[in-house]
Amino acid sequence: MAKETILIVDDDIRNIEFLRDSLLIPSGYRALSAADGEAALDLALKEEPDLILLDLQMPKMDGFDVLEALHREGREIPTILITAHGSESVAIQAFRLGVRDYFPKPFKVTEIMGAVERSLAEVRLRREKQELTERVENINRQLEQKLKELTILYGVSKSVTSLLDPDKLLTRIVEATMYVTGAEEISLFLLDEETQELQLRAVQGVGEHEARPVRRSADNAVVRQVMSTGQVAMIQTARTRKTDPLQATLAVPLRARSGTIGVLHATNKMAMEPFSENDPYLLSVLADYAAIAIENARLFAEVEEQRTKLETILTGSEDLIIVTDDDGLVLLLNPAAANAFCLEKVEMVGKPLLEVASNEALDQLFRLPGTGNGVRNLEVPLVDGRTFYASLSPVTDVGWALIMRDITHLKELDRMKSDFVATITHDLRSPLTAIQGSLRLLPQLGQLNDEQADFAKRAMRNVEHMDDLISSLLDIGRIEAGLEMEMSAIHMDLVIEEAVSNLMGHAKSKGLVLRAIVLDDLPLVTGNHMRLTQVMTNLLDNAIRYTPQGGSVTVRATAEADHVTVSVIDTGVGIPAKAKARIFDKFYRVEGPQAEESPGMGLGLATVKSIVEKHGGQVWVQSKVEEGSTFCFTLPRLEASGQGA
Repeated sequence: MAKETILIVDDDIRNIEFLRDSLLIPSGYRALSAADGEAALDLALKEEPDLILLDLQMPKMDGFDVLEALHREGREIPTILITAHGSESVAIQAFRLGVRDYFPKPFKVTEIMGAVERSLAEVRLRREKQELTERVENINRQLEQKLKELTILYGVSKSVTSLLDPDKLLTRIVEATMYVTGAEEISLFLLDEETQELQLRAVQGVGEHEARPVRRSADNAVVRQVMSTGQVAMIQTARTRKTDPLQATLAVPLRARSGTIGVLHATNKMAMEPFSENDPYLLSVLADYAAIAIENARLFAEVEEQRTKLETILTGSEDLIIVTDDDGLVLLLNPAAANAFCLEKVEMVGKPLLEVASNEALDQLFRLPGTGNGVRNLEVPLVDGRTFYASLSPVTDVGWALIMRDITHLKELDRMKSDFVATITHDLRSPLTAIQGSLRLLPQLGQLNDEQADFAKRAMRNVEHMDDLISSLLDIGRIEAGLEMEMSAIHMDLVIEEAVSNLMGHAKSKGLVLRAIVLDDLPLVTGNHMRLTQVMTNLLDNAIRYTPQGGSVTVRATAEADHVTVSVIDTGVGIPAKAKARIFDKFYRVEGPQAEESPGMGLGLATVKSIVEKHGGQVWVQSKVEEGSTFCFTLPRLEASGQGA
C-alpha cells in the first residue's frame, strides 16, 4: 500500500516541523504542509490528502473557511482541528463542519497520533471497500461474458459458481471437470496467497465417486510450465499400435485479474482415445469459471471480513448512526441508536424512522432547509434527558445518513455559564442603583467645579452603560428560559413593516436607502410579536450602523414549503471570514475602526440567535469584506394558516 498523505496546516513553522519530522514521517506517512488557509486549500484540491491536520486561526483563510471551501468543492477529506483558541462554540462549529476530532493546543503526542490513526482507519476501510467492490464488479462482468459461451457447461457452471466455501468449491470444480472430460484423474493446483507456494488442493481418481480436498506441495513439471507461461499444455505420448493404451496430459491455467492463480490438470494413463480438439476449449471454459468462482469466494471472504470490521466500528461508536432510504425507511442503524430510542434493531429496520423514533425535533430536522451541500443540523433532545447534535446528510443512491453526537455535557456547561452570568447581573443591579442615586445627589450637596462635574458625568455614563449591559443580559436570560415568549399566529410582513418604519429616520440621517421586499401573500408564522420585532430591529440597526453613506439596506421575505425565510441585506463594510464563526457569540464584536466608532456590547446578534432558535428556526450570515453582509433567519410556517394575528 502506498504511504498515506497527511496535510499539515499551521501558520507556526515550528508546529509544522514537529508534526512532520517528529511524528508523521517516522510513522511512515507522507507529509505535506501549508502555512496559511489559501495555500492549504490549493494543496488539498491538488494533492487530495487522506487527512488534514488543520489550525483554526491562520492568515488569509481560517480553518473553518478552508473546510467550507472544501465542502463547496465536494471534497470530503477527514480533518482534525488543532487550535489555541478553543471554546464550546468552536468545538460545535467544528463538528458541524464534519471535523473528525478536535484538540486545543498544547496537545499530547499520544492523543494526536491516536486521532490520526482512527481517522485514517476509516479512510482505509472506505478505500478497501471501494477496491473490493470494483474487483467484484469487474469479475462479474467477466462472468457475464463467459455465460454467453457456456451453453454446454451451463448446468455444471451453475452448481460451481453457487459455492462460496473454498473446499466445497474446489472439489465441485474437480468433479465437474471429470464429468466434462471423462479423464481418469483430475487435479486442481492453487497458488497459496500468503506463501506463494503451489499446492495440490483437490483430486479425483479412477473409480472415485467424489473428489477429495487435500493440501500439499506440488512438484509437477507440466503444472510448473503452465503456471509460468499461462498457456494451455496438452501432451500425448506416441504409440506404435492403435491398440496400445495412450498416456495423455491436459493442463489449463486458472486465470484471474492478478494473473495465473492455479492449474486444472487432467490425466489419462490407460486411455484408448486421445483428448479431443474440443477438450482444451471445454476445460479452458470450465477453468475460467473456476477461477472466477475461486476469486468470488476469496472476495466474499474479504468483503465479509470488511463487513465484520464495519460492524465492529458501528457497534463501538458512541454516536448514533442511522441510514434511511429516500422515503425515510430505516436501512441501517448501530446499537447506540437503537438503545437511545429504547427499541430493538429489528423493530426499526424497514420502518419509517420518524414513526418508530417519535421525536418532534427529529421530525423538524427532516423538514429543515438544507445548506449548500444538503446537510441539515439541529439539536435533538431525547426523552432520557440527553441532548444530541444531529447532522442529516444526503447519500447518493441511498437516501440519508443521520449522525447524532451527545452534547449534553456541552449544554450543561452552557447552562452553568448562563446561570453564573444571570446571578452576577442580579447581584450587580443593586449596587449600581445605589451608585447611580449617589451620583444624582452630588450636585445637591454643594456646587461642583468643572472638573468634578466632568468626573461625575463620566461616572454616570459608565453606570448607565453597565445598567444597559445588565438589562441586555437579563433579557437574554429570559429568552433562553422561554419567559415572555407567548406564541401566536404572526403576520411577518407587519413585523417587518413596523421595524422598517421605526428605523427609517435613522437610515435617512445616514444617507442610506432602506426598503422592504415582501410577498403579498406571505404565510403566517408561529411566534412572539415583541421578540420577532426585536430580531428585525437588531438586524436592521446592525446593518444601518455598519453601512457607509450612500449604501442601502434591503429586507426580503420569501416562503418555502414549511418555513418563511427573512433576509437583511446591506452594502456595508462586510465581516472578515475569521469573524463569521463567532459573530453570534455573546460579547463578540468584530475588530476594526468601524466597530470602534459604533458603540455596543456585542449582545445584539446573540439575542437574535437566541430568539430565532426559541422559535424553532435557524440563523446564519453570508458576507464579503467591502461588499456587504446578508443575515438570514427562518421561522416555521403556521400549520393552521386560517388563524389571524
